[in-house]
Amino acid sequence: MTCSNCGSVYNVRKVKIIMRDKDVYNCDVCGQELMSWNGGVMYYITLVEKKENHKKRIDESVAGLGGLKPKGNTKNNGGGKKTNNL
Repeated sequence: MTCSNCGSVYNVRKVKIIMRDKDVYNCDVCGQELMSWNGGVMYYITLVEKKENHKKRIDESVAGLGGLKPKGNTKNNGGGKKTNNL
């Protein structure tokens, strides 16, 4: 199996089990979801070849900010200008 985001290569071994298993496996290199399952199987997935050809992904934690915010406290110094106190 090859990660569609970074190109890393994995060996996948499927094992039938008597109980139901529900799980997800993410790429060890970039975090992209490689596969998910829900049934009487279990997968053993091992990284064979590490690649780092990442496609650009938007960091969801920053996507809604609309830009960078200054660090530290921002206050009005009385002259109509804002200053950063770092």
